[in-house]
Amino acid sequence: MTEMGPVFMQNSTIGELDEPVLEHDLATAKVVTAADWVAFSYHWQACYEDNAALRLTLGGRVVGVPQDFLDPLVRTCYRPEQSTAQTLGRVLANYPIGMPNWWWQYRIDQIAKASVR
Repeated sequence: MTEMGPVFMQNSTIGELDEPVLEHDLATAKVVTAADWVAFSYHWQACYEDNAALRLTLGGRVVGVPQDFLDPLVRTCYRPEQSTAQTLGRVLANYPIGMPNWWWQYRIDQIAKASVR
């Protein structure tokens, strides 16, 4: 739970867990009923059928977007003369929105390939 209500967060590695946050999350966790699971499954099925490459929460709703949807954010940090790791560090420092590092690195690589052409 957050000030804005319940949220779903998926971590890529156990290293992303923060002990105080984890304790808070466990203390505020609530049981998901069978009816909730069914409702979530219908919503997920609709998202799945949307066939978009990426799912984001925008305005509290999960929406499908193309894989290059966040590329403008990456381009603000991209410098052709610098390494992918440096660009990745700037992206993660400026936009910690819960995307896994490997996904950002993939998008940086795609932008780098496109700029070479």
